[in-house]
Amino acid sequence: MALSGLFVGLVFGFLLQRGQFCFVCGFRDLAQKREPRFLIAVLLAVAIQSVGLLGLQSVGEISLPAEQMPWMATLLGGVLFGVGIALARCCGSGSWFRTGEGAVGSLLTLLMFAITLAACQAGPLKPLLQPLMNDRSTMSTIDRSLGLSPWLCAAALVAAAALLVPWQLRRERARKEADALPLPPTRTMAAAATIAGRATTAASGAGAAPSAVAEPRSRATAGVADIIPPDVAAVSASAVARVDGAPAHRRPLPEPVRDAWHPFLTATLIGLLGVAAWWLSWQSGRNYGYGVAVPTANVLQYLSTGQQRYLNWGSWFVLGLLAGSWLTALVRGEFRWRLPPAWQVRQRLAGGVLMGIGATLAGGCTITNMLVATAYFSWQGWVASATILLGAWLGFFLVDRRPRPHGLLGRR
Repeated sequence: MALSGLFVGLVFGFLLQRGQFCFVCGFRDLAQKREPRFLIAVLLAVAIQSVGLLGLQSVGEISLPAEQMPWMATLLGGVLFGVGIALARCCGSGSWFRTGEGAVGSLLTLLMFAITLAACQAGPLKPLLQPLMNDRSTMSTIDRSLGLSPWLCAAALVAAAALLVPWQLRRERARKEADALPLPPTRTMAAAATIAGRATTAASGAGAAPSAVAEPRSRATAGVADIIPPDVAAVSASAVARVDGAPAHRRPLPEPVRDAWHPFLTATLIGLLGVAAWWLSWQSGRNYGYGVAVPTANVLQYLSTGQQRYLNWGSWFVLGLLAGSWLTALVRGEFRWRLPPAWQVRQRLAGGVLMGIGATLAGGCTITNMLVATAYFSWQGWVASATILLGAWLGFFLVDRRPRPHGLLGRR
């Protein structure tokens, strides 16, 4: 049954890549744009898992854990992990699925993440972190601490998702309707004149004679040729010609292929898969669902020692995640090796180290804490999720303030 982890990982990698379900991007949108869409999607996935996992436990198919939370380790680990993902520009799962897309920067982060995790679990960093991790409180799950039925907590999650999902969809619909409204004539002509001035300046600098901008007709009778100046039209036609003559692998992808799934669709499928993942993992002797941090270390430990105990359900899961994202990116024409800017290399390596230490202290990464542990109301899952989010915001602040020298072109 351990190989079922490979199948779940393949599907999970497909969902992450197809939906571009990236925690770092979602955190940055919330911090900088005040856009809560990603967190609402996570809440939807958590609510679905919560109902499914409690249902499986009620019929005796699985047993949900109730481990006591180490307060200081969770608080410190969450902040360190959050800062780390901001520096690395990817989280634990993101480092796997972005590597599957060909992002060399994410591969560097993944390697450093795995090495640091192994050093924390069974290497020289373990004696330094163990005292914090052994200092546990009496708090395990929220429902037990408050004396509530876990089903009541699950109902609260479902109610919150049922309120926030339609609210967010209405916001997006209203935004699309506002964007579809035509601009006032004065603003349209001002924008066209600005573009025309830039294109004329560029053409003049290249030795071409500037063209005059014709006076447009009325808004009702004006066409595209009346609004877009000749210089801009010439530049656009030249760009289109360059694209049409470019090699196939360098042409822009068709828009329907490039568009990612809506986060709510991706979250729904991730939530349903998460319930199946826990049951399949339970059948193999592992009592958990999605997990990235410990399995990442196990893959490295298996490669370095050859011990079969490290090749378990979780190890197969992350290997399947990598394969699933790679196959999806390859089929969709989105796989391409991409180098990070030179100034990002040390930043990404440092981020991988902080992620490894933080995940060890906090009991896992974003997937383990924010997507899974919250579903069975673990205090550590909820507290770590909050501190990871705060740490990420702190990391964004530090990264955005840092001057960026010129280096190699690329992304992630």
